[in-house]
Amino acid sequence: MRFAMISDIHGNIWALEAVLATIRAMGDIDMIVNPGDILSGPLEPAFAIHQNAGILALL
Repeated sequence: MRFAMISDIHGNIWALEAVLATIRAMGDIDMIVNPGDILSGPLEPAFAIHQNAGILALL
């Protein structure tokens, strides 16, 4: 089993989209793990959760 770990997103939708694209390009990742700090921060937390609800539900 291969997994990717992401953390400290802080509502940064642009960085999150770039990281998720890289993970998708790897092709054989079974699970994405996030230990925290998904939405806290000054950037776009509401947009980050709205745009990535399906992915974030798996974290």
